[in-house]
Amino acid sequence: MSVAVSNQRVGIDVEALDRKIKYPEILAQNMLHEDNYAEYVSMQSLEDKAHFLLENWTAKEAYLKLLGTGLSHEVMAIHVDHSAKLAATLHQGQSVFTLWYMLYRAKYLVCMCFEFQDDHFVLDVLDEEQLINLMDFS
Repeated sequence: MSVAVSNQRVGIDVEALDRKIKYPEILAQNMLHEDNYAEYVSMQSLEDKAHFLLENWTAKEAYLKLLGTGLSHEVMAIHVDHSAKLAATLHQGQSVFTLWYMLYRAKYLVCMCFEFQDDHFVLDVLDEEQLINLMDFS
């Protein structure tokens, strides 16, 4: 389970790092923006390609959750810019969203998508016990 609390719109997606993609080339052709697809085909390593697909998938899922539209949105039109060192950006038309990636327990890739409304935010990861304690209303 993942929870994001914010005073602005936020979307979050979590995917297992060991998730096997049955037909990665077909997924890449049907999910990646043309610029991202060019990056993908230039990669030599199958491991790099798989991680790139996972990063793009989690970014798009987090963005679509932020919008509340689900997969009814045209995913190929969404460009994920991986050039930044600490975060990525997602471009949809004239809108730009920030993506933060993190690994959780070395098993999961977490991506949070949000629009910057101010110049700071706090990101914290709680384990199950901390989350249960926060939810204990007794």
